[in-house]
Amino acid sequence: RKVAPYGMAGGRHGQCGVNRVLRADGYLQTLEGIAQVEVSAGDVLTIATPGGGGFDSPKENNCL
Repeated sequence: RKVAPYGMAGGRHGQCGVNRVLRADGYLQTLEGIAQVEVSAGDVLTIATPGGGGFDSPKENNCL
């Protein structure tokens, strides 16, 4: 949640993940990577997991 998945062979890093609770009253609570919270009816828990880092240098034109 603080360190992005690394890229290899010149590839770019991936994105960090994020965990959030949108409370029924509209308050958005961002959670740490390890957390324990109570949720109530109407709360929405979102867990966004990161993809991996890239491999090889990004190309200007991806067409072959």
